[in-house]
Amino acid sequence: MKILYVSDGYNYAVHGTKRALREEIENRGFEVVYFDVNELSQNRLLSVAQREGCDHIWIVHTFVTTLGNSLFEFNRAGIYVHGFGMSDPTEWDEKKLQNFNSYSTNSYEVFSRYSGVLPTHYWPTACETKFHRPLRQKKQVDLLFYGTGQHPAHQPPDYRNQMVRKLKVLLPEVSMNVHGINWDADIGAKPELSGDDLIEAICKSRVGIDLSLQGAPVPRRIFEMAACETPVVAGLTTELCQLLSPGREIITYRRIEDLAETIMWLLSNERLRQDIAEEQCRVVRTLHNITNRVDSLLKFLTHYCPNLKLS
Repeated sequence: MKILYVSDGYNYAVHGTKRALREEIENRGFEVVYFDVNELSQNRLLSVAQREGCDHIWIVHTFVTTLGNSLFEFNRAGIYVHGFGMSDPTEWDEKKLQNFNSYSTNSYEVFSRYSGVLPTHYWPTACETKFHRPLRQKKQVDLLFYGTGQHPAHQPPDYRNQMVRKLKVLLPEVSMNVHGINWDADIGAKPELSGDDLIEAICKSRVGIDLSLQGAPVPRRIFEMAACETPVVAGLTTELCQLLSPGREIITYRRIEDLAETIMWLLSNERLRQDIAEEQCRVVRTLHNITNRVDSLLKFLTHYCPNLKLS
C-alpha cells in the first residue's frame, strides 16, 4: 500500500493527530507521499496519485469534500479513497458520501447516522505514548483547561466561558489556568499550548477538566491529560462512556456544582488523586493510543478493500 496523504502542516507543529497517524503508518513500513491540502486547487489528485504510483488516497483533513475527479475515475485507475473527519459532526458534509470509498470519523453520531450508507469507521482520538507521558515535576496550579472558548458545537456557543466564570465563583481559592483562543477578556486566558509546552503545563497541574457537552465527540485533551498522569474530570456524555468507564477510568460530572465538588474532593486528598491519576494513565496509555487506533483502522480497511496490501 502506497498512500497519497492529503493533509496540512498545522497538526505537525502541535503534535496533533494528523502527524501521529502519518508517523504510525510509516513506522509500519508503508510508503507515504505527503500532499499539502493547500495545493489542491492547482493539482488534480488523480494525476498526482498516478505519477507517484499510489494505490490509496487518504484525505486527512475535515474540510476536503470534493477531489476534482469522480470516485469512479479514481477506482477505475485502481486507487482507493478514504476520508477522515476530525471535526465531526460540526464540519460534516454529505458530499463525502459520494466522493469517498470509506470514511473514518471521530464522532459516534456521524458513525451511527451514515455507516449504513457509506462504509464508516468510528475512529476516536487518542494519546501518543511516546509524547504524552508523565513528567516528574512539582505541581504548581490546581486546575487546567485548554481549548477554544467559543465553540460552534456547543449551544450556547459561549458555554465554556460561562462554565469557567461559574467555577471561579464557586472555587475562589482554587488556582486555574485556561489556555486557548476565542475566550472572553474577563476569563484571562493564556496563549494556546502545543508541543513540549503542552506536556509541561499538563504535568504541572493537579487536576485537568474537560468542558464538552452531550453530542460532542470525545476530545483528544482527555486522553492527553490522562496519559500524562494528571487526573481528568469530564462532563458525562454517552460517547465518553463508550470509551471509558465512569469511576476510576474517568471522573464525570453532570452539573457545574458537581464539577466544583469533585475538584475540591480531588484537591483535598493527594493520595486519592494520585491513585486515580495512575489508573487513568494506565488505561489510556494501554487502550487509547494511536497504535491501537491504527490497528483498528487497518482492520477496517482490509475488510472493505480486499486487495489491500498490508506490506
